[in-house]
Amino acid sequence: MTNLARVVEVGEDNLLYARYTKPLSEKAATSRKFWKVKERSFPVENRDGLSVKAGDFVEISIKTGLTIGAAFLVFMVPLILFASLYGVGGLFFKGEGPRALLGLAGLAVGLIIPAFVNLLQKEKNYPLLEKVLTPEEFQQSLACNSDCAACGGCG
Repeated sequence: MTNLARVVEVGEDNLLYARYTKPLSEKAATSRKFWKVKERSFPVENRDGLSVKAGDFVEISIKTGLTIGAAFLVFMVPLILFASLYGVGGLFFKGEGPRALLGLAGLAVGLIIPAFVNLLQKEKNYPLLEKVLTPEEFQQSLACNSDCAACGGCG
């Protein structure tokens, strides 16, 4: 999956920080302003050592398998632990209260597991910098992404 981003800062160790460039709809922009939502930058890995500076438009890629794995770890593991421990609690306890508490303990452990997995990973899985775009390439990509088939690249 590829996305367009704008470089905010160039860091050390082949890392840079970027923000998504997709323009917001009028309604989204208004609600973000009302709730005082600030745009956050995220790290991007520059494995190829491409020359990039703050303000450049870039194309980044995110590995689909990693995205699915992270979603499973964050959403499904807590639910599986909740259901499992709730069910196991039925073997040991007759009342509903202890079973529910055991299930909630499983849910809590399931919510903590992704943080430990992140700490134990030696290599972080950041999005990868694919290429630096010229302003013309960026405008063409933006037009293509906002109105499918407008540029002819989608088919």
